[in-house]
Amino acid sequence: MFGGTGVYCGEDMFALADDQNVYIKADDDLKATLEEKGGAPFVWTNPSTGTTMQMSYVSIPVNAIEDEDEISALGRRALDVAMRPRRAKV
Repeated sequence: MFGGTGVYCGEDMFALADDQNVYIKADDDLKATLEEKGGAPFVWTNPSTGTTMQMSYVSIPVNAIEDEDEISALGRRALDVAMRPRRAKV
């Protein structure tokens, strides 16, 4: 998917891994938190059209990957963001 691997919980994709980074699904608040700590948005270029799109995923900062409690909290937040659209339909 987008040159990487999607990470799912049930039907909800909440993370994306490529060769070098792990990105998590982010709303505006989580995106700001991640970017403050050094995270960067996932940008994808469509190989057919050359169109570049910034996706709603942000890389996990290196320090967070090394902190078990922080990475767990970020993963839960990302899953919450990913599940919102489906929960809103119920």
